[in-house]
Amino acid sequence: MEKLYNFSYNQSMSAKIPTVLGVAEARTRLPELLAELSADPGHDPIVVGAYRRPQGVLISPAEYERLTALDTADRLRRAEAAARAGARNDGASAVGTAREDQGPLRAMPDDLTEQA
Repeated sequence: MEKLYNFSYNQSMSAKIPTVLGVAEARTRLPELLAELSADPGHDPIVVGAYRRPQGVLISPAEYERLTALDTADRLRRAEAAARAGARNDGASAVGTAREDQGPLRAMPDDLTEQA
């Protein structure tokens, strides 16, 4: 099966630049695209948009879980670093209040709570 979203390399960039799949074509082929993502957890993201401008990205559930885990780990590292920095500075605590949707172990520093 031929892939719709060929990736090409720009000479000045090392990152992959995806071809944007049109919205109408994505709508027509959505069951097929979802089947491809489900069958291959390492499948490249599928970029969808209008007028060659990206408006959304389809990724496999495995890739979504991986990205979510990375984000959670990053937030935890930042919270721990802020707590350690706060403990060194005047003994003040840098840990903010936990949000209702988070347990006590997921409390974030005040400066990161606004970004979340």
